[in-house]
Amino acid sequence: MDSVTVDSFIDSGQGEPPDTDRNDLEGDPLAQAVAATTASLYTASGVPHRSLDFVRAKVAALRRENEELLDRVEELESTLRIVQTAQSWAIAAATNGEGDEGGWTVEQARKMKEVTLLLMQAKQAKEEALNFTKAGKGQLYEKVRSLKAQLAREREEKLMMKQRLGKVFAQAADIRKANKEMKERMAGERAQWQRLVRRLKESHMENMQQLRQEIGEQSVHAVERVRQLNQVERKVLRSILGYYIFQFGERVMSELTELQEHLALVRQGDSVSELAPLVRHKEAREGSSLPPLTTQSKA
Repeated sequence: MDSVTVDSFIDSGQGEPPDTDRNDLEGDPLAQAVAATTASLYTASGVPHRSLDFVRAKVAALRRENEELLDRVEELESTLRIVQTAQSWAIAAATNGEGDEGGWTVEQARKMKEVTLLLMQAKQAKEEALNFTKAGKGQLYEKVRSLKAQLAREREEKLMMKQRLGKVFAQAADIRKANKEMKERMAGERAQWQRLVRRLKESHMENMQQLRQEIGEQSVHAVERVRQLNQVERKVLRSILGYYIFQFGERVMSELTELQEHLALVRQGDSVSELAPLVRHKEAREGSSLPPLTTQSKA
């Protein structure tokens, strides 16, 4: 295989192995499809199972190096132009003074200095862009991957939180249902107990009324019996009282009679010896309550 054929083969893109280190394959579906179709032609390390692989790799490396050198030459040329322009301005300023800088006026020189400064800034910006393209692209993709992973974690956490909230809402619904059933059961039990208490109150009132009626009838009979007993007691008491009054009257009358007789004897001036038999006779018969007569009473 001659060099022309190798170059054409390499230019067609069939001789270069796939760039497995590229970070933009993840976001490019076409590159992923191409890598998937050509993956069977290469080993796990990315080396194809064909001849002249070292030639292709060398030519690809030389091409990349050539491109880098061309970029450096272009940068050096632009830098050289800027330096030459600045040098010409410096020489003109040194030879002609402040009034005229190499055939330019002060305003033109100031404008050119501003343009030179802008060119230097553009060069610096280009270098920074190249550095960002070379070095910062991987970091950017790493950051994107980390953000994607964080987004996936947050989505997973949100899904878990949603599932937990669903479980919590289901448990809350079950608790509300159980609470409602418990309230209904308590209301039914309360109504049942109220009915039972009402029936007990009604039966108690009926029993009390019946008891009052029975007690009323018994009280009527008891009052009548007590009245009869009171009448009998009054009669008995009257008879006993009459008997005692009769006995007391007789005794009082006898004592009064004896007292009159005694007074009559005293008035007549009888002695005590004459009254003694009478007193002893009285005491012997029923017991006298009068004190015994003494000589003083006679006096």
